[in-house]
Amino acid sequence: MGVRYKTKTNQPRLMLAELRRTLYAHPMVEHGTSRARLTGYSASSVDCEVFAYVLTTDAVRFLEVQEDLLLRIRDAVDFSGTGFAVPSSVIYAAQD
Repeated sequence: MGVRYKTKTNQPRLMLAELRRTLYAHPMVEHGTSRARLTGYSASSVDCEVFAYVLTTDAVRFLEVQEDLLLRIRDAVDFSGTGFAVPSSVIYAAQD
């Protein structure tokens, strides 16, 4: 996922800490391999990866847990004071 470049330096740290806390606290997430990491900088965002195995073989239960985790990810992004990036471009116009 990507967050906005207008993000202040402390906001990704806070967001990642909150994401990790969310993953580690969730009873349906396998904790040994779950992670939330800053992975790079792309053209329009600061990129992060959230990875987790959900501990169920039931497809309906998986979708419930996935939905819960996605909503909690959104909460962590909002809590940190940043937001998701939207691909954009800047056009410079000059008079010759």
